[in-house]
Amino acid sequence: MLLCSPSLIATMAVLSVLVLSGSPASASTDLPAGYAESFVAGGFPNPTVLRFAPDGRLFVAGKQGEIWIVHEGDVRPASPALQLDVDYQGERGLVGIAFDPDYAADGFIYLQYTATTPTIHNRVSRFTVDGDRIDPASEQILIELEPQEATYHVGGALEFGADGKLYVGTGDNVRGMDAQSLESLLGKVLRINRDGSIPEDNPFFARTDGSARAIWAYGLRNAYTIARDPGSDRIFVNDTGQDTAEEINLLERGGNYGWPETEGYFEGSKFIKPLYAYPHQGGKEVQCAIDGGVFYRPETPTFPADLQGKYLFIDYCASWLNMLDPATGAVQTLATGLGDFGAPVSEVVGLTVGPDGAVYRLNRSSGSIYRIQYTGSTSPFVGTDPRRQVVQAGSVATFGIRASGAGSLSYQWTQDGTDIPGATSPVLQVLGLPANNGAKFACLVRNASGAVSSKPATLRVVLPHAHYKVLPPVTWLSGHPQRYMITLTNIGLAAWNAGGDNQVRLGVYFQRYGDPVVAYQITDQRVALPEDVPPGASVDVWVTASPPEAGGTYLLRHELVKEGIAWFGDGLQNQVVVQAKLSPLFLAALAGSVLLVGVLVLAWLRRSWAE
Repeated sequence: MLLCSPSLIATMAVLSVLVLSGSPASASTDLPAGYAESFVAGGFPNPTVLRFAPDGRLFVAGKQGEIWIVHEGDVRPASPALQLDVDYQGERGLVGIAFDPDYAADGFIYLQYTATTPTIHNRVSRFTVDGDRIDPASEQILIELEPQEATYHVGGALEFGADGKLYVGTGDNVRGMDAQSLESLLGKVLRINRDGSIPEDNPFFARTDGSARAIWAYGLRNAYTIARDPGSDRIFVNDTGQDTAEEINLLERGGNYGWPETEGYFEGSKFIKPLYAYPHQGGKEVQCAIDGGVFYRPETPTFPADLQGKYLFIDYCASWLNMLDPATGAVQTLATGLGDFGAPVSEVVGLTVGPDGAVYRLNRSSGSIYRIQYTGSTSPFVGTDPRRQVVQAGSVATFGIRASGAGSLSYQWTQDGTDIPGATSPVLQVLGLPANNGAKFACLVRNASGAVSSKPATLRVVLPHAHYKVLPPVTWLSGHPQRYMITLTNIGLAAWNAGGDNQVRLGVYFQRYGDPVVAYQITDQRVALPEDVPPGASVDVWVTASPPEAGGTYLLRHELVKEGIAWFGDGLQNQVVVQAKLSPLFLAALAGSVLLVGVLVLAWLRRSWAE
């Protein structure tokens, strides 16, 4: 979901991925003393928003039209509870979720998504949740927005107000002046009833007609998220800016927020000024798009009392979690380092408060959900353990850990319980050698208050695997190489890359029965693959092999050899016979013997004739 301008994207800093003792990356969240972060679930492809249902289950929307339901203890998404047909180019897709105030009785869920018929446009619909499924046939379309000309600024926000009405955030679809028009639904916050009808007390109900009567506020660029304060009737609108600033606006009936004439703070009183705005910036900490906000006011708060009622918000590019005091306008940072390993920007796209009083965020790059909770402890806390890695032999496996704790944290990686020299960063890279297959990697995290070790993660190294089809010569003559063709079929899990890190070659080896296979005795005949070979595909290569000097019966083995790493697995074996070359001395002796026999035979014949 691209929420910032192209000029800002060009300035985004790239987070480094560490190799052993490299410099630290933003792999650990920096939290105040007493807070800890943990991994909840991951593997959601291209997620957009997360919301807790009133029954405590966590719902996650996917850009391509999916809704997943996450139960306690789930770490990977099951099959989607709902799959909609959506257009997901640019910022389009399934972008908004809200739950009915009477959800316990009616099971209604409200979605905003980009419909494909009869034209591409955003639609708000109501569905019914039935257990862990959402019946697509239960869809009731509530409001249709105008056809989209661009793939950006499509809005997405859905939120119920204290009045029981559904508030809908829309984007200007790169048509800025439509945000000022009361004849367009773009660049607005709309207000509708739960059945899609339009309340007659809307501010422009008498001045407009049709769907335009749903307009509650206007002059917005892209109302991607909005949030209601559970302790009052106020609603904040997060409006993503263009090149200058991001805004948090207090939603007012009939309010005009100035876009496209204004962005961020401005002089005069023609429009409603933002409650808070912050500038775009590049450099070390990129800021580009406010895309999530939530009031911290759960029924069972677990954070310290001074956070009650604060407004927490995130930025798509920045790695911070900031909080605004609505009473004073003061803003401070609660956490930093929210980005995923190696992500060029943080890509945090969703923020919510759970029924457990913890704060949950959604990272788009990894499709992961993380929880920030208050523990009161200052000792280190491992929130995300390193995960099992499966790599092709010769490729690099990357292990990462996310930890939090008071003060400075130090890291020490181990392999099978032994410290790895220099491996003192949150990210560890390991070469996938066959010798490392099955090794377990863990990380010990320390601060001034104590130490904690992560759970170990196993490395699996996958060797190339092939089916061989070949009819080599059965009889060989020592000293006489022979050329023949072999067909290789890739029956492994990854492509054989003819020119890259996964390049494989063919080894030819004559092995006597009972003798061990010795890697350095592999013939120097290694034929490079002429092209990439994906799993299931075949390639023909020509082999020129030289037999050993010693004659006898051999097993002729054809097996895969990776550049820099040689091994023999269950390769093709053919029985062949090597005939030894006759030496010159033996040939001379044989010739002498034949000559002598000839002389003796001739003498005998002469004597026989004489008689």
